[in-house]
Amino acid sequence: MLWLSNEAIEYAVAKCRRESGYKVGIALNSRTKYNEVEMYLHDCLRDTDEFRVRKSTCDTTVEFHNGSYIRVIPASDKARGYKMHLLIADENINDDVLDCVLRPCEILEWAERQKRRYDE
Repeated sequence: MLWLSNEAIEYAVAKCRRESGYKVGIALNSRTKYNEVEMYLHDCLRDTDEFRVRKSTCDTTVEFHNGSYIRVIPASDKARGYKMHLLIADENINDDVLDCVLRPCEILEWAERQKRRYDE
């Protein structure tokens, strides 16, 4: 997990460009931050056409052509069920929501590698 910053978003964009199927969740608890993050994502990706943006009532998803995506999600109980390799969280999120809702959504890369090794 990383705390929300421009560097964390740039890292997430670079990771999604390099690795296919990589999933990033950016958890926010304020509409103002949501708009700021959305604008920063557009700035990071303005020089390329390798993505598309999908918006719904509760989240925005930037989908890359290689199957990776960055999803901006609300920091609330509505975030249950999302799966992500990397969680970027706003520092103002309630500890209970962070520990009980968001952190369990992270897919541990080590566990995935072990599973692949075991399956072979």
